[in-house]
Amino acid sequence: MTHSLPTTLISIVGLTPQVVTETLYHLVVERKQNVTDVIVITTPEGRENLSGNNGLPALPDQIAALAEHYQFTPPHFDPEESVFVGNEPIDDPKFWRTAHSHPTLPDILIKIFKEQSKDDDRRLHLSLAGGRKTMSSLATLLFSLWARPQDELSHVLVTSEFIQWRKFFPQSPEEAEHIAVVSLPMPKLRILLDVQKLNQFSTYHKLVQYLEQEFTFDIAPPKTILDYHRQIITPVGYDIEVRLKPLQTAIYTLIFESREPVRLGLETINQIRPRLFELYQMLASKRRFQRFVETIEQAKIPNQELLERIKKQICEINLLLRRQLSSESLYRLLKISATGGYGNTHHYIKLPFTQRTLLIHTK
Repeated sequence: MTHSLPTTLISIVGLTPQVVTETLYHLVVERKQNVTDVIVITTPEGRENLSGNNGLPALPDQIAALAEHYQFTPPHFDPEESVFVGNEPIDDPKFWRTAHSHPTLPDILIKIFKEQSKDDDRRLHLSLAGGRKTMSSLATLLFSLWARPQDELSHVLVTSEFIQWRKFFPQSPEEAEHIAVVSLPMPKLRILLDVQKLNQFSTYHKLVQYLEQEFTFDIAPPKTILDYHRQIITPVGYDIEVRLKPLQTAIYTLIFESREPVRLGLETINQIRPRLFELYQMLASKRRFQRFVETIEQAKIPNQELLERIKKQICEINLLLRRQLSSESLYRLLKISATGGYGNTHHYIKLPFTQRTLLIHTK
């Protein structure tokens, strides 16, 4: 369950560092999440404010006060290593005429999201500041490229009365009524990208060039029918039928029917085993299915045996698709793609979910 995942709060901060503690209150006190780290992205003026140099209390002290008041372990926050500052002069046209030669805020955001999204057993929560429109829009855009299914985006809203109190967090249920942390939906495009290639980019301009190439297809994604019982993949509008074997059909169906990438690893294989076995059992003969189950169970490491068989079948499915599909673009849309490292990979199909039709019935 993602509810118990350790969480890193990444907060866009303008001149009011209270957005950090307000979001932290919502996540830890109201939602009972385990926030272990806080990262702040701000301006030079914002850094002065959160350091306590402009008449405001220092942010680290207020995080500690929040944790003490509500009795939880304060997350790690070191102003020397957890605060990132975008230094670009917003009002200087001369700077922006040569912005491609400077490390700017988008480059800082790329570095943060790239590094922080490597741990699949951690949630990232990006909190936006209403006063920093450029920073927040860039952060949302880039976050949508690296965000995983468990990651979240939110925006803090407070009443004018709470602002006048100059408090960093509510200290009673009555005060909490003046704060709302609104969850924002966003497209998570990671599933459509080669993450290893995505992580090679450190500058915004190079990243945009890559994305323009990656999302350019010489065909429109066709509606594609997976006829489970006939074990056939049919892209509508093409005179093509790709016929699979029973185990291949079960594996392809498992991924085809999922809106999120299917994670394959020794620690996660048990999560997909019931559905995979159910799909395979409906297609294979009783004797073949029993022999398959027995082979897995009698292996020295059953989960490893099952994992290797699945990966081998995925390779064979992709080889079959490459041979029978009429174009490279069509193959890229329908093949089983993968991201991640050895032993912990996410498998998915790039064809948009709205273009998939699964013909299947169960008894």
